Amino acid sequence: WIPVRHLQPSDVHTTGSRRTFKPPRVSGLSLGAGSLLAIPFAASKASRSRKRVIVRVAVDDKVKAAPKEAPKEADSKGRGMVIPMTRVEGLEEVKLALKLACIDPSLGGVGISGGHGTGKTTLARSLRGVLPKIEVVENSICNCDPSKPSEWDVLSRERMVKDDKGEVKTKIIDCPFIELPLGCTEDRLVGSLDVQASMDAGRPIFEPGLLAKAHRGVLYIDDVNLLQDDLVSLLLTAVESGVNRVEREGLSVAHPCRPLVVATWNPEEGPLRPHLLDRLAISLNTDVATVYTDLDERVSAALSAIDFAERPAASLDESASEISAMQTQLLFAREFLNDVKITEEQFGRLAEEASRGGCEGHRGEVFAVKIARAHAALQGRDVCNAEDLKQAIKLAILPRIRVQEAQMQEEIEEEEEPPPPPPPPPPPLGPLLGSPRLCRVSDGAG
Repeated sequence: WIPVRHLQPSDVHTTGSRRTFKPPRVSGLSLGAGSLLAIPFAASKASRSRKRVIVRVAVDDKVKAAPKEAPKEADSKGRGMVIPMTRVEGLEEVKLALKLACIDPSLGGVGISGGHGTGKTTLARSLRGVLPKIEVVENSICNCDPSKPSEWDVLSRERMVKDDKGEVKTKIIDCPFIELPLGCTEDRLVGSLDVQASMDAGRPIFEPGLLAKAHRGVLYIDDVNLLQDDLVSLLLTAVESGVNRVEREGLSVAHPCRPLVVATWNPEEGPLRPHLLDRLAISLNTDVATVYTDLDERVSAALSAIDFAERPAASLDESASEISAMQTQLLFAREFLNDVKITEEQFGRLAEEASRGGCEGHRGEVFAVKIARAHAALQGRDVCNAEDLKQAIKLAILPRIRVQEAQMQEEIEEEEEPPPPPPPPPPPLGPLLGSPRLCRVSDGAG
């Protein structure tokens, strides 16, 4: 639309009842022949306030807009990025634990505790750039694996598309990395009824939740010790069973749910629930590992953080080759995992260490076996050795021994009887007994 003020009386020509328009010169535009432009203008002074006449004019197809300034070559595209895992100084045990969990997602989860500024959240989010891509069924609600048709849910079977050969169409996507906020609702976590879609379709339509999106990926929970109890119960039920079941508002939906749970928390803000900590295969603390005693390590860690903050995109490009090599290593280790063997003697040693430490249940040795096999696959071995067992004991059994000791200490403190109350003070002396004139010793003469 061209404003009326751009039109001149000489631009409008009247020939009988037909009006023609002479294209004007407008600032910022070059008008000619080739396209159409709608221009309002006043027909007369009497009708100027009542109506507008639309005239179609031929103008040039190519509208030359004012030249825009070239974007500055800055790292604005790097906003929101996280520092690569290879540029994080120290925390080698935590890095190893995250790699092992990527190789064998059946480990369930990794817990990282520590104080403020110890790098636990940064390292957990750096896992996003390490995860290899996955192949999923197209239009699936929960990233169904094309190689496991038995796990496909009913909704994904209804939505899937087949090609000309009758095969199910698939696509390659980035491994999901879903963050669970503290203010998340139950409907957002497990899924709910899509009201608008249900009204349009005339039948209940399921809206997938965060658990469906995190299947075959990572579900990251920051400050997990502050998460609501009902959400923790729903999360543990779905992850442990491997299936998320939703029964509400006329819906009856079940889909696979096997995400890798990565949780971080600060013990100073509150303890983590023991039943949640026990279900995490690996639990580590960053307080000791991040207190660098070497001056060179402290300088290197600070410089790495400052460099990434100033030029994030360039830092990612410099670490691209290392990250690509790590992704390849994890991908081969994941494919090689099923071929790794562990002997009965080695399993017996793990069970003996768990029994000696007083670990409750059998999760300690079960997770230790999985960690040993994943560590062997990471190193390219098909049989577990002593180094694999050592890492399994350190990551899976020792944390459960410390948890057991903490629970026993709490029980002992609760069972200890309180000390007896102090004796009451003696009664005060009366005014007569305290008088010195009445306290003279009698001489026996009466």
